[in-house]
Amino acid sequence: SVGKRACIGEVLVSEGLAAVQRHRDGEERSSNYDTLCGVETAARAAKKNMHSPADPPMRKVNDLSDPKKAKAYAGFLQRSGVLKAQVEYVFGGTTYKLWIPAENCTIRFALSECRSPQPTPNNPTGRAAEPFGDAAKRFAKMHIGQRNVEVVAEGLTNGGVVTGKMFVGAGAKKENFASALLKEGLSSIDWRDVDSTHADLVSNMSAAKASQKNIWSLSNAVAERSAPVKKEGGQPEEVKTIIISEIRNGNKFYYHEVGSPSVAKIDSAMKLFKEVNGLSPGPVPFKKNKILAALFSDGQSTDWYRAKVLSTSGSSHKVLYIDHGNVGTVTASQCRSLDNGLEATPECAREAELALVRSRELNYDEGVEAARALASLAWGKELTARIHAVEEGKMMVTLYDPVSPVSLNEELVKRGLARVVSEREAGAFGRNSQEEAVKEIFEKLKETQEGARKERRGIWVYGDVGEDDDERAKY
Repeated sequence: SVGKRACIGEVLVSEGLAAVQRHRDGEERSSNYDTLCGVETAARAAKKNMHSPADPPMRKVNDLSDPKKAKAYAGFLQRSGVLKAQVEYVFGGTTYKLWIPAENCTIRFALSECRSPQPTPNNPTGRAAEPFGDAAKRFAKMHIGQRNVEVVAEGLTNGGVVTGKMFVGAGAKKENFASALLKEGLSSIDWRDVDSTHADLVSNMSAAKASQKNIWSLSNAVAERSAPVKKEGGQPEEVKTIIISEIRNGNKFYYHEVGSPSVAKIDSAMKLFKEVNGLSPGPVPFKKNKILAALFSDGQSTDWYRAKVLSTSGSSHKVLYIDHGNVGTVTASQCRSLDNGLEATPECAREAELALVRSRELNYDEGVEAARALASLAWGKELTARIHAVEEGKMMVTLYDPVSPVSLNEELVKRGLARVVSEREAGAFGRNSQEEAVKEIFEKLKETQEGARKERRGIWVYGDVGEDDDERAKY
């Protein structure tokens, strides 16, 4: 005990909630060992708690982790406003198990305003951890694990997870926990539930991003978008400076974001990988989507690069070099397993497609011309990419060379090497992005295409190209 405050160990023993650790003669013991033994004897005589012969009372708690139960209670929880809760378990940076004493129930809870990377799963065969996922989980454990919090339930997922806001601390120190995660660079804003009016969240994320803290040290570590330029509907737009790393055809390519340190970090890590392992192959399981190290020669040197297995045929394996976007065929003698950290780190090259236009594939002369034209316009240059939307993981962009006001999309259409998509496709695309902006670009592209058609350029040299021609030419 300290002053008038009771010793917690003595209180627990006296209430029959703990037992005294016995010692042999000559062993070191607590200075109040005799007192503890005395209160334990009294607790045994009074048959308190653990010393009682009766069965301990069962704590009956309503478990709402079942989706059906959660759905039945969700409306009540949302109408209850601010609820006091205790964090029983931390699943990840933004997902937890909570006990709500007032309602005597436990729920699975996730923050609605931000998302953290996936931590290492308890199941060893589960999904691999994402970079900084374990760090986000550790941060949450340290700050809210087994602690009292306040939550506001706002929604429910199909899996029975309650979503909403969580507040920690009290009085002047009370803080939105999403804000704390964003400040540490351990989560990113979920723009489905947050817009630019949430100034504190946006400013905290911007500060972490500017200082490249944790997840922001990687270029595309999370599925996060910068604050919307103008949110009229659909996905928010953003503008980035990029450099193309691989051209697939006249309107599909891979790129790196200029200024991102992730490419240099991965290159440095793979050089160290080569110093440690040389060019010797190693055992590796070849299965679809497996990330491994594969050799590639650029004509001057042979180095290890990270690659994803796309398909296997006999002893040959088709792989995608995920940090650059090129595809190659390798054998087991050109591969070896990666370290866990390198395998889990997100790819540096992002896949993109020129928005609202199509070019022919490379097995057509016009397709080869389109790819060559895109290379002549874009290769080795720092370009401005206006990202309208993300469709099936691909960035849909309008590309600009800073020295020209005409977009590369429009330039290819002007040369007759690409054609504009149909009104129906443009309408569907507009609904998933900034509709007014897309409509303006689409009308300009149609006007440019009409000029190329009249002057019989490129694909228009023999006349009009209809939808049937599109299908046969495999646009």
